[in-house]
Amino acid sequence: DHEWGDQGIGSQLLFAGDCGMKAIYFPILLILPLAALGRGAQGIADRYARFALSHNPNLLAEKRDIDLARTDRRTAFGAFLPVIDLQSRHSWADGGRDIVFDINEFLPPEVLSVDLPKTVIPFLRIKEQETKLMVKQPLFAGGGILYGYRAVRKAEWSAQANYDASSATLILAVHKTYYVYLQSRELAAIEEHQIGLAAEQLCVT
Repeated sequence: DHEWGDQGIGSQLLFAGDCGMKAIYFPILLILPLAALGRGAQGIADRYARFALSHNPNLLAEKRDIDLARTDRRTAFGAFLPVIDLQSRHSWADGGRDIVFDINEFLPPEVLSVDLPKTVIPFLRIKEQETKLMVKQPLFAGGGILYGYRAVRKAEWSAQANYDASSATLILAVHKTYYVYLQSRELAAIEEHQIGLAAEQLCVT
């Protein structure tokens, strides 16, 4: 009787302890994310989020859209700046045709005794060089340059906003998924512990 009474008391204590643990498990489940943060889960979730940001194809495409929009904005801003143009031309004509004028043919008869030398004019100059430096500055274009720049600038802002929103959504999804995984793992450990307690209680009773 004494031995049976000890076993009965022991099983009652185990049962009472089991019920107490069940009552404690529910608030523990509510603070699992906070406990996980204390164990370094925040750093692990951040590493997963950074990996997702650098490998997500949609984010990479949106980042490329930002680069293209930034390039368009810089191109549009260049329309406000002056344009400098340098042109140089050099030619060299060797052995070209010559134009010969015999002035004696145009002299009146009374001066035929005068024999003037012929005039030779080269058809092409032997050497010719030309260099031009031109600076163009737009003064008025009917507002087209200004409004065009504003449009591409807003397009860049829109692309950046889309990227920021997608990044925030992805980070939140990664963190939530990781915390759900931690919670599921803790729940599985609790279930295993409860199974162990139940098996021990069966052995005692």
